Amino acid sequence: LVSSNTTIDQQPQSLTMCYGDIADFHIKASGNNSLTYQWQVDSTNTNTFVNLKADTVFTNTTNDSMRIRAFTPKMATYKFRCVVTNVICGTATNSQEAIIVFDEECNVYPVDVPTGFSPDGDGVNDKLVIQGLENYPGSVVRVFNIWGDLVYEKEDYQNDWDAKANVKNVVGEGKLPAGTYYIYVDLKKGAKRKATFLIIKY
Repeated sequence: LVSSNTTIDQQPQSLTMCYGDIADFHIKASGNNSLTYQWQVDSTNTNTFVNLKADTVFTNTTNDSMRIRAFTPKMATYKFRCVVTNVICGTATNSQEAIIVFDEECNVYPVDVPTGFSPDGDGVNDKLVIQGLENYPGSVVRVFNIWGDLVYEKEDYQNDWDAKANVKNVVGEGKLPAGTYYIYVDLKKGAKRKATFLIIKY
């Protein structure tokens, strides 16, 4: 049912962004002081919408502004809308549908740079594995220590680094000590660069 006492003054807008970006949908409604909000998603492309519940990905799902913490490739097929309910009248108004479109100027393939690994020789997580990097030939991986010294640099990285420095005359030359480092991945080809902290444990 559509309430004549409820008006959606601002519809949620479709977004264009890169994978991993934060997505915010907003709606503005008027009618009285007894309006509630419920964001919904159609993830099957069948015009079947289900209520979103707040979790580690979707937040504020019962507010007038809903946030998606990270846009993933799968979400490019989703449709979102908000149901505004007039509690006094017991009627509901559906907003227009909104989608997230992948920005073609972004990285075509997602890249996952880990924030740590443990090259202790036990056969588990011994190498620094960067998922998706194989899609960016010519990319360069650089690792810096906490003093800003370059300790490792590799072009066309093959997910085989075991925490041994390959740059001479720096603190930590050879097998690097446990601790916090900084990793910088230059994907080339006009793609976005990746940078994060990296924890080495033994």
